[in-house]
Parts: sequence; C-alpha cells; structure tokens
Amino acid sequence: MKTTAYSLALISSLIATANASAVPRQTCTGITPPLPAITADGTGVSGLQLGNDHPISAAGTGSGILTTTGYTGWNFGTGGLGTPWCPTSRWLNIGSSTHPWKPLTWSSTQSTTTWETGYGVYLTAAATSAYSETSDFLACKPITPSTSIGAPSVQWLLFLLTSDTLPTATDDTLSNANISTCVKTKLLIGLGDSGGGW
Repeated sequence: MKTTAYSLALISSLIATANASAVPRQTCTGITPPLPAITADGTGVSGLQLGNDHPISAAGTGSGILTTTGYTGWNFGTGGLGTPWCPTSRWLNIGSSTHPWKPLTWSSTQSTTTWETGYGVYLTAAATSAYSETSDFLACKPITPSTSIGAPSVQWLLFLLTSDTLPTATDDTLSNANISTCVKTKLLIGLGDSGGGW
C-alpha cells in the first residue's frame, strides 16, 4: 500500500512538473537594445525625461510625467510604447478627453496601439477618429506633486496635445495642473548606446 501511495505521489509530481513547464513564458533574447531615455525638447522642460509619478507601483500604474530621471529601454511592439524593453511591465496609454489635451497613463495593460515610434524620432500619436496625427505634448507643473513612494522630486504632468489650443483655465482633465506653467513640447526617443547590439 505504501508503494502505491508513493507511486501515485511521484506520478502526480511529474504531471504537475510537466504541466508547469508547458506554460508559455515571455523570453528575452541575449540581444540588448539601446537603453535611451525619451527626452523633452521644449521651453522650460528641455532635457527632462518621460517617467511615471508612481514608479514603484506593482502594476506600473500612474501618470505620464517629465522628470530628471525617467524610464530607459523601450518596447515598440504592436503600436505601443512599453518599458522596460523585456519583459515589458508598463505601457503608456492615451486617455480620452473632450479637450485637446489627452491624459497619459501607465498601465500593465496596453490599450493604445497608435504610437508611431522608433529610436531617434519624435514620439508621435497616429491619427484616430478623435484627432489628427500629432507629436505635440503639453507639460504643466502640478499643483500638488505626487508623494507616492519613489516619486521623483521634479515632476511635470504630461498630456498628448491634439491641437494648437493651449489651456487658459483648469478643466476636468487639468484639475491638478498649474495652468500658468503649461508649455508645448515634443518627446525625442534617444538613440542610446550604439554598442548595444541592435
């Protein structure tokens, strides 16, 4: 009887091991892409980098911001903008708004598939039924900066700008933005280290 119980336990263990190894996993190749930052190119925010106001969040959620030390290493798959390169845990998504400034949020789920990206180019949102193609962004200092664990000390809220109209008053999308500080900018995806094998 002990031999039968032991045999059944061993068979169960082998089946569990076989099933566990059958689960597909995201694998990363030995080739490392360049690890550039995405850098702002505009009055008042030049040199700041794309980041997250909640960088230590388990799901990578938070708002898109400009800061002194942003993310590096990008996944441009399926029209998305994700970081880190592999495995990707955060995707930059464009939120909806009736205003020409659209909120940018980080999520563990990719919902935006209209980013036009690549190394050495400006980050661009392709045209949708709601707006035309644009590579313009709006950066505003927050009225109340994020104080979450790991939040950077320098923060500029970041929005996709879908027209030449700049805000003159606070609205539902800009509820935490200091409107008098808002500037138009572009985001350049750096070339990174040419020795990265890419």
